[in-house]
Amino acid sequence: DKQWKEIAFIQEETDYASGVYTAFADMFSRFDGHVTNESFSTQTTDMSGIVARARAKNPDAVYISVQTAPVAARVFDEIKRIGWNPNILVSDVVAGDPSVIAQYADLLEGGLAAEFSFNPLNRKFALLTATYKLKYGEEIPYPNYMQTAYDATYLVRDAITSTSNNGTKIAKWLHSVKGWEGASGSLTVNQKGDPIAGHQAETFKKGRAVPYVKGK
Repeated sequence: DKQWKEIAFIQEETDYASGVYTAFADMFSRFDGHVTNESFSTQTTDMSGIVARARAKNPDAVYISVQTAPVAARVFDEIKRIGWNPNILVSDVVAGDPSVIAQYADLLEGGLAAEFSFNPLNRKFALLTATYKLKYGEEIPYPNYMQTAYDATYLVRDAITSTSNNGTKIAKWLHSVKGWEGASGSLTVNQKGDPIAGHQAETFKKGRAVPYVKGK
């Protein structure tokens, strides 16, 4: 509902960040949108040229796709330094880091992101978070991905015990998973071997990531 047509990517050169760019550009082009990309290596500390080139494109919004939140912070610092106030989209590694969201609350206000959703009322998820806090004395980080990492361990365990540790049978078993209950909810795997799951659209309000409501 934003009616944006020009998006400037600022992308770290990692497989994950590149994958986000490729997937977004492919989908956005289907809606007659256009995407440019300024990429940089993880070791880059001077973001001035990269941000300047993205700004020169005069985009409707800038999408910052990085592997870790501290790298995004370097980009944010440069955007603030030059007094630019663009519409901002970020990958979920930023949306999942409350400290960075709070630190750059003014810059990110009204920005958009999408995170793999989680249900805090899920029994297995609640046990996972409670056990983590008891052991480490703090809240579990990146709960949206910790739940899937947790599930992956037990999913592989179930695959091995169900197939007598036979590689071919394990692959077949994993492709047949339907309604497997884990910390991330009920899991079904499609014919390509990918989980059928979705992301939740979010926006940033007063230093927090909250569900995005269309038109608001």
